[in-house]
Amino acid sequence: MAVAEHCRGQGVARRLLQTLMDYGRQHRLSLITLEVRPSNAPAAALYRSLGFQQVGSRKNFYQNPGEDALIFTLYLNE
Repeated sequence: MAVAEHCRGQGVARRLLQTLMDYGRQHRLSLITLEVRPSNAPAAALYRSLGFQQVGSRKNFYQNPGEDALIFTLYLNE
């Protein structure tokens, strides 16, 4: 998921994620997992504020520029 630069800071990503979380709960999904660049501190902060926990990383996940990925998971219906 990405939000166009001119739309950032308006709550778009938060609303998208909350909709995804609601859908997951309604359909009895177990979890949601996503990756984020370590350099994307605003996104990581958003995920944490919504209850996602960092559970690991993936080496060399991103290209241009190369970067690892942080893995965040939210356990639903707990």
